[in-house]
Amino acid sequence: MINSEPSRDGIGDSVSPERTQQRRYFHPAHIGRLRNSVSRVLEHGVFRQISVNITWLLLDRFIRLSLGLVISASVARHLSPTGFGMLAFALSVVTMCNSIVTLGMDGFVLRDLVAFPNRAATILGTALGSRLTGAALSFGLSQLAVTLLRPGDTLAHAVMAVVALLGVGQAFDVIELYFQSRMFAKPLLIARTTAFLLSSVLRIGLIWFDASMIYFAMVVTGEVLLAAVFLVVAYIQNPVHVPLRTWRFDRAQFSQTLSASWPVLFSSLFVLLNMNLDRVLLAQLSSDADVGLYSAALRLSEVWYVVPLIFGSSIIPWLQKTKESDIADYRHRTRQVLGAMGLAGLAISIAMLLLAVPLINL
Repeated sequence: MINSEPSRDGIGDSVSPERTQQRRYFHPAHIGRLRNSVSRVLEHGVFRQISVNITWLLLDRFIRLSLGLVISASVARHLSPTGFGMLAFALSVVTMCNSIVTLGMDGFVLRDLVAFPNRAATILGTALGSRLTGAALSFGLSQLAVTLLRPGDTLAHAVMAVVALLGVGQAFDVIELYFQSRMFAKPLLIARTTAFLLSSVLRIGLIWFDASMIYFAMVVTGEVLLAAVFLVVAYIQNPVHVPLRTWRFDRAQFSQTLSASWPVLFSSLFVLLNMNLDRVLLAQLSSDADVGLYSAALRLSEVWYVVPLIFGSSIIPWLQKTKESDIADYRHRTRQVLGAMGLAGLAISIAMLLLAVPLINL
């Protein structure tokens, strides 16, 4: 017997699959669980920490983007295409050689700091020791490269020797990984921004006094070394830091991390080769002047490369903790993050395509 009483849907007993699915999703029990989940997240302040971190990182990026473009353009005009090209050539060679400084371990060091905070002294000490060793090897490789590529060029050798010291300062970026694992970006950004502003003032002074290129190379290296000093000071002043005297290098930790990171090492090496080899080849096949013009134009796109790293460094610790508690939720949130970053990259690409000519003409 057919029930003729109309249902709540107004169509008898026939309820559409879509309506049934909506009832399932909007059932009071599901809404209650969702409300509790959101409350727990907000209570722990995860989203607040991430948003604060990203705000500080984007503020730092904005300062570097706006002021850095102006300073870089001024330096390029002062040094002329030839001088700016030689400096760009040296930086490209050193950047490729510095791929062995981190050994592709950064992501795994960050993962371990999040997962095993009680082993932070061993993790940080091992990472610092491996980085300093890599910096020494990178210095040797860069000197070998300039000897083979520019035999007899005294100025190129001097510039390369100064710029090759960048690896020493970059070795102390392990402190940045520590702050990232705590989703606490403010101290490290204050350190880096302060070093950047001081180096910008020095660059302006060098332009004012008509200094030669070697002094600009010193400022490039000095900025990284000064940022390393400020990072150490910020780390020591942090009330919950692991004392530096307890840091120690552990061979087992190094072997374990390297066994997982070597694919990333080769991947990073090829990425850096792809990003820098063009300037090295252009310098060998053409002239430093052409390298200078090419590098000045390329800087407009390179300043955006760090944006994915900004979001990644703030979100990875949160994703790591999510993975440990709910693998399905981790996969869902990872897809959301990747989708958002892909859309952001597309928006930046379109903006730079439309604004490239006006910016170059400035």
